[in-house]
Amino acid sequence: MRPLPRKAILPYHHLVDRLRPSATEVGFDAIRTRFRRSPLIRIPDGYQDLFSRPIIVSLATVQPDGQPQVTPVWADYVDGHIRVNTATGRQKHKNLIERPQATILAVDPDNGQRYVEVRGRVADVSEETGVAVIDKLAHDYMGVDVYPWHIPEETRVTFLIEPVRVVTSG
Repeated sequence: MRPLPRKAILPYHHLVDRLRPSATEVGFDAIRTRFRRSPLIRIPDGYQDLFSRPIIVSLATVQPDGQPQVTPVWADYVDGHIRVNTATGRQKHKNLIERPQATILAVDPDNGQRYVEVRGRVADVSEETGVAVIDKLAHDYMGVDVYPWHIPEETRVTFLIEPVRVVTSG
């Protein structure tokens, strides 16, 4: 069997041409911004409820030594991105800043065979939305208007994870 040409196995080689009208009209930053605003890979409608219900999901990030680090987190799905929140200095924050790949696993608590695994990359990091997002997640998960464990000296940050691969079951 003949091996596939390198271009055939690169998952996004065709996207650049589709997103770019011409190399002279649009620069790389504009392509990145446009790509970020309209992710091409989405969580199927039949699994989005796993992010609209108060289900604790597993967030896997990559440690400096290459080992996975998995943390239970609150998350939601907004505009084609998974949103997670943490405080600066925590291990998941350090990992996502240094190595912006993540996997999120959401398992239906009513049916352990039904889940969605989202492999993705960090599309955006924001300190400006950190407090507002953790308060929104506290409302979704706990029914309270303000996250009860705010620490004034902590800086909250929000990561938007852009799906690059979605696997579903059940």
